[in-house]
Amino acid sequence: MGNLILYGKANPVDGLKVLGKYVKSLHIKDADYPTNPNTLGQEYPVPLGIVDFSTIISNLKKMDFSGCLVIENELNDSKKDYYGRTKSIWRN
Repeated sequence: MGNLILYGKANPVDGLKVLGKYVKSLHIKDADYPTNPNTLGQEYPVPLGIVDFSTIISNLKKMDFSGCLVIENELNDSKKDYYGRTKSIWRN
């Protein structure tokens, strides 16, 4: 979901509304939109960027989503701590 923001292409909530029935898995990452059209946006630890995970997770549950949520981490955080924090978004 964060890639839609990183590349400045879409709002992930709206993207899921349009493409939701085709979604089989999601890469979970968070970001902010780019401020320069020649660069990517800034990546942040989940949920510190602007991805609205509570709405995305709620919509996935309404769609009876049974695919994989793949936690993507290209940051320098401790992997164990990062994965623990990120996994908690599903419980909301």
